[in-house]
Amino acid sequence: MTSCTSSGKKNNQNAMHRFGCPYSTLSGAIEGENVVALRGILDAGHSPEEYEWDTRSTPLIQATQKKNLEVMSILLHYGANISNKHKDGYTAVHVASVLGFLKGLEILSVHGADFNEPDKDNLTPLCLAASEGHVDVVHYLFHRVNSIQPECGNFLLTPLIMAALMKQVEVVNFLLHVQEKSAYQELELNKALLQATIQGNEEVVCLLLEHGANPNCQNDLPPIHAAIHKGYQKILEILCDNGADIEIRNSRDFTPLITACLESNIPAVQYLLKIGKFQACFNHDLKGNLLNNFEIHFRCQYVCIIRQ
Repeated sequence: MTSCTSSGKKNNQNAMHRFGCPYSTLSGAIEGENVVALRGILDAGHSPEEYEWDTRSTPLIQATQKKNLEVMSILLHYGANISNKHKDGYTAVHVASVLGFLKGLEILSVHGADFNEPDKDNLTPLCLAASEGHVDVVHYLFHRVNSIQPECGNFLLTPLIMAALMKQVEVVNFLLHVQEKSAYQELELNKALLQATIQGNEEVVCLLLEHGANPNCQNDLPPIHAAIHKGYQKILEILCDNGADIEIRNSRDFTPLITACLESNIPAVQYLLKIGKFQACFNHDLKGNLLNNFEIHFRCQYVCIIRQ
């Protein structure tokens, strides 16, 4: 019989068949949270990293997923590598951040965890915690990394934008108030505003506007168009109350009124006509240019419906 210590690595599945007891394997001991069995295996002279993981994970990640502080401490004591990654590209730090496992992060910090290391999607632990709404973890990480994080992720996401995208009001509120308003660039605030508008979160929209987000930020989809497209009447009104331009054009060169017509959003049409001065210059834009027949057709069509 081949000795189980003859090779540098052990296959967990083979070990289970060999010994017939799940706790006789490192994975089984961690899964069963059997500290005695875990210590016995590691006392045999092998570090946690010498075991090949059937899940292509790591012992430390498995223990972190279980939120077992004692098992994590034992693994770290026996040399578990915090930087080792799951097959999907994340470490124990990323797992703890997603789970909101603050005490786990504290243990990992003592053993030299890198809180700036991104996962395979280039998202930092702070971004991950923000997206899940873990305010206590966001607070902890925020004060242990650079206060202003570079844009992260394939879609240029920051903790603030992630929190707005995932409708995490408490996290947005914390991030906006934890430092001076000037600490955030307008571009980041504007991206967060657009995401909050698309998600229909009135509270986040208000918070961002209060902290300097521009309702007239120039991009393919201005917030006012997003609110109309999604049918968020209250957000439309909030944006207009905070200076949104009711003639700002989207990437298709449509005004908000035309967008409302195309979306059959009659409440938005009624509101825009009420607050605008379309009757006086109905066939012209704000620069005095004659509108095309397509725009005039929709304006007239909906005005007739509304006046009936």
